Amino acid sequence: MKQQQRNLLSRFEEHMLAFNKAESTIGRYLRVVEEYLEVNPEPDPFGKKHVLRYLAAKRRQGYKGNTLRNRFYILKAFFNALEKLWPLSKEEVPDKSTPEQPMFDRSKEGRVSRAKIE
Repeated sequence: MKQQQRNLLSRFEEHMLAFNKAESTIGRYLRVVEEYLEVNPEPDPFGKKHVLRYLAAKRRQGYKGNTLRNRFYILKAFFNALEKLWPLSKEEVPDKSTPEQPMFDRSKEGRVSRAKIE
């Protein structure tokens, strides 16, 4: 990792410490930002194309819905901490994951069990 990227991470960590974020939160946020900076090694990775490139890379790795949303908001916090303009609109937030629906609910479970017995 380049010195400039280390400086950006350090500034973000300092910001989170100043606002009393939990150690686990700081670690998670720093890992996401480190991944972001690895995908975007340019000296000024604060444009819309940079955020979209990172999210697309994560999507290709199999990340979906809520995980992408979470990373979106972590990056937004990173931009805000460094006083950079966030380049995406509210409409561009990745969609939430829809919870998987079971084939049947608990009320039908008894009927299925009884049908197996008969």
